[in-house]
Formats: sequence, C-alpha cells, structure tokens
Amino acid sequence: MATYKSLAGPVHLEIVTKPDIVNIHILGNSLGVELPRFTIMTEQLLLISLLRVGTGKFIKPISVGSKYPYGDQIDAVMGIRPQQLADNCIQFQVTDLQRAFISANNSMWAFLQPGLDQQKLAIEHNQSLLATVQALLLKKIPSGSFSIDEIATSLNLSKRTLQRHLSTLSTTFNDEVQIARRTLVVPLMKEQSLNLIEISYLLGYSDPESFSRAFKKWFHQSPSVYRQQSLGMFKN
Repeated sequence: MATYKSLAGPVHLEIVTKPDIVNIHILGNSLGVELPRFTIMTEQLLLISLLRVGTGKFIKPISVGSKYPYGDQIDAVMGIRPQQLADNCIQFQVTDLQRAFISANNSMWAFLQPGLDQQKLAIEHNQSLLATVQALLLKKIPSGSFSIDEIATSLNLSKRTLQRHLSTLSTTFNDEVQIARRTLVVPLMKEQSLNLIEISYLLGYSDPESFSRAFKKWFHQSPSVYRQQSLGMFKN
C-alpha cells in the first residue's frame, strides 16, 4: 500500500515500525498542502477494512487520530474511539499485520507488479522533472535569464521536448514560472531594503503593473497592502 499509494492519489503513507507496533502516518504528497478531513478518515477506514476483509478477522487498531474532530458514529466502525491529535496516524499491532490474507493470489500479483512498478517510476520521473524545473527557475529568475530555451538547455532538452513533457503533466512553462515567482516573492517582500519596483524586476517582470496584477491574483490584495501587513507581523 505504501509503495504504490502514489498511483491512486495525492496521499503518502509513512510507516514507522516498532517491535510490537506499526505507526502509519497519512501525509499529503505536496509540501505545504494539508489533506482534508474526508481524505484522512477515508484512508484510515480503508486500511481497517482492508485488513478485516483480507484476513477475515475483526482487526481493531490500537489508536487512531487526526488533526480533525471525529463524530461519535465512527467509533463502532473503527472499534476504537479516535482522537484529535497533531498528526494524522493510525496504529496496529505487528501481530495483526502479520496475519495471512485468505484471498492472497501470488500469481496475480506477479502479473500486476511490473505494470505498477512502471507507473510508479513514471510518476517519480515526472515529479523529479517538475522539481528540477522549479529549482532552475528559482535560481535563474532573479538573474533575468529564465526563458524556456535557457531552462531546456540546462536540462539537455529541446524547447519542444520540454513543452511536451510539461503538457503531459497538465502544466505549462508559464505556469511553472508563476509558481516559482510566487515562491520567491514572499521572502523578497520581507526584505526592507528592496522597494516594490526592485522586487518586480527581480521576479522578471518588465513593469511594476504586471507584477501588481499577478500579485493580486496570488494573494487577493495589492503588494503595498500585503507588505505593510507582513512587515508589521515580522517586526512583532
């Protein structure tokens, strides 16, 4: 489940094994993105149901928790009262996880695994490509040398090949530039030695008006208002 979870959605299972207990932490794939309440509870119920159906036993977790409150009706389903915690996690006894599945089919798994591995490698490659593009943009945007041709050359790709790869990932080069600019703008706005015109040029905008329009789209307020608020919070 943990190995192939990325094929089914933006959820990552982090497993911490102790002598008698296994902790399963449910995380989002994207940094800074909180998984919604429904997703967390669905994943926890899915794990419990999988173990019960697979083993034919009414397996109960040792503990269940998330950053969100639980309703009373879920206690009977989980077999335990979940808690509101600082982490999204579920614990099982190692002995319960070592139970054999009554529906195990090694021949079917041997048939499916190569295809799943291939899909997993493709996802990891795509994530690596986007991460590399972002790293290059974060480095090159302040210097002003961040055209698609320059980024493609840094990746040893043609412009058309890079565009094709990004298209298969449902994004464009311009979209990635905007993501990088938004990442860069927050620390720049806290730098009191820079005025807004200087910040706009460091982000690669040819004029402050274009920067202002983009900023309002990102943060739903003008750069000047945002800066006044952020600098006040920074001083406090």
